[in-house]
Amino acid sequence: MKTHDNDPGSLHEQQTPDAKRSIDAKSGSLSVKRERTLGRTGLRISEIGFGGCAIGGSLNGTWGYGPTNDNESLAALQKALDLGCTFFDTADTYGSGHSEHLLGRILQGSVRSRVVVATKVGYVPGCGTHDFSARYLQQAVERSLLRLNTPYIDILQLHNPPPEILGNPELIKAVDTIKQSGSARHVGVSVLHHHHLSACLDAGWVETVQVRFNLLDLDAKSSLHKAAEAGLGVIAREPLANGCLCGKRGSDSVFASNDFRSLWSKRGLLKFYDQVEQIKKTVPTGQSLARHAIASVLEESAVSVAIVGCKTVEQVRENFGDTSWNSGNL
Repeated sequence: MKTHDNDPGSLHEQQTPDAKRSIDAKSGSLSVKRERTLGRTGLRISEIGFGGCAIGGSLNGTWGYGPTNDNESLAALQKALDLGCTFFDTADTYGSGHSEHLLGRILQGSVRSRVVVATKVGYVPGCGTHDFSARYLQQAVERSLLRLNTPYIDILQLHNPPPEILGNPELIKAVDTIKQSGSARHVGVSVLHHHHLSACLDAGWVETVQVRFNLLDLDAKSSLHKAAEAGLGVIAREPLANGCLCGKRGSDSVFASNDFRSLWSKRGLLKFYDQVEQIKKTVPTGQSLARHAIASVLEESAVSVAIVGCKTVEQVRENFGDTSWNSGNL
């Protein structure tokens, strides 16, 4: 699967970090594209990325964010592209590969060379178990390439691996083999807990790290800066805290049976939304809670990109807007 036919060389060009404003011709709305560098990969990407978990749905017993509509999901992906999003994150477990398949449908023609695609492997879809053996990783990558309709993956991430295996010579060799083949151009790790970041730093081969970081969970803050100082690209996930910071739900929310949030305890929800009410008091006049939450994450200089999950065009319009105001939270 070695190929560099669609070399996204332009993504490495040094461009101004200032906002690039353009008018969406169809809606007349102002869209803003702001770029950052993804650590030592050198990739220039939009500071807000599209998180592909929600559009994967709940196929084959996987947990998602409730019901989805493929046409709406594809429209959301296209809208993100139209507004200037150049970073798309997914995983082979999101809807048992369905998220990758949908993303692959928009990676046509010149689109592929203009975006950075990140996916994750290591979970066995539908089983809830891990497999980081060389053979499994290679097979998983090949399946992801087919679903994504691409000859290469920009950022291949190990999906929540046990931190103790990151220095394993066999794993390092397996990852390097995939990278040398051209199937993946850069490699990283998506960690389950922020305290696993130290193992990523010690491993030596990790180029990017993905970690949960939002106004309800700031525990990773110091670790993010250590990672950035070491040259790693930092991908902040769940900036809206699984929807708690969208401003559209409360402690009495009822989730669909195929929505993993239906497993949350009532006590946990009450605790979250007590905190949310306090955060609402700090939101600048005229700004939504969601946009404020995303801007707060992006105020951290260590963060290369904040990935926001969206299922609808409306959510994309809301979340991929101007984040240039000062949130005053972090």
